Amino acid sequence: MKKANGKAFSSGRYYVRQDTVGILGGSCNLKYSGTYKMSFFAQDSVRWTVIQDTCGGRRGGTNKGTPGKIKSDGAK
Repeated sequence: MKKANGKAFSSGRYYVRQDTVGILGGSCNLKYSGTYKMSFFAQDSVRWTVIQDTCGGRRGGTNKGTPGKIKSDGAK
């Protein structure tokens, strides 16, 4: 998984449908896709739980993860 400002991040193509996020690419190439259920546990906090992911590295680093945002100036 890539890091910026000490935090993990991913790139690639994404889609969101209701409580599901889909990922193509990122730490894998575009041949590998992943689908995750989003569970909101606070107004601005979400946890991703794997539904399916053909990329083992991304699945291991993303399952039950809580993504954060990185501001362009490096501040959280």
